Amino acid sequence: PQTLPINERDKVDDFYAARDNTMPPLPWPSIAPPFTHYFQPILDRLQHSPSSLEARDCGVLVEGKSDYYILNWFKKYHAPELDLNFLPVNGVTNASAVISLMLGWTKDFVLLCDSDEEGKAAMKRYQDKLPISVESFVEYEDVFGVGKKQPKEIEDLLSEDVKSQIADHFGAKRWSKSQVQKYFSAALVGAETVTLDTQTLDQMRKLALHLIDAIERRKAALN
Repeated sequence: PQTLPINERDKVDDFYAARDNTMPPLPWPSIAPPFTHYFQPILDRLQHSPSSLEARDCGVLVEGKSDYYILNWFKKYHAPELDLNFLPVNGVTNASAVISLMLGWTKDFVLLCDSDEEGKAAMKRYQDKLPISVESFVEYEDVFGVGKKQPKEIEDLLSEDVKSQIADHFGAKRWSKSQVQKYFSAALVGAETVTLDTQTLDQMRKLALHLIDAIERRKAALN
């Protein structure tokens, strides 16, 4: 069985104490459940199980639609062998419900966060409030290093030439995040007109490989 760090074991104990005051006993064995079953009593109570989409392992929770479209586009057309499944969480500050469900379903996952103040604060908050460790998070600085010119969000993986092409595609003078999102949502289903250069593809490949390694490190940390 897995052994919990003291602070995470306390969270589990607190959860079960609160549960016992609000719902009848559930059919748990006499020993404490493993760390990853922290939310299982709630799921049992709701009689809910993951769908075929939700149940996928090797999940990468991403902040928004652009992350989802770009990374799925890269996997579909340039790295179909990647064992990664991407799920948008509608902003890094709104990820707690999805994280809780992934924990309850004992899925292998990491949360990819932008390297900004909001992303860093969210990672700390989730570690304080949920039974989750630092191994469950990846931010862009982990992959590309710290520095003003280093990528800090998904759009930073695109070269300036690619961004200019996307702006031209929409008849605009300057590129915008909404243009990037619209372009890759169309490109994901084959409506591609912009040629991505080697620099951009290499950046995406580096991120994807780091995410695979991060999921493996999380598995090792829980075993």
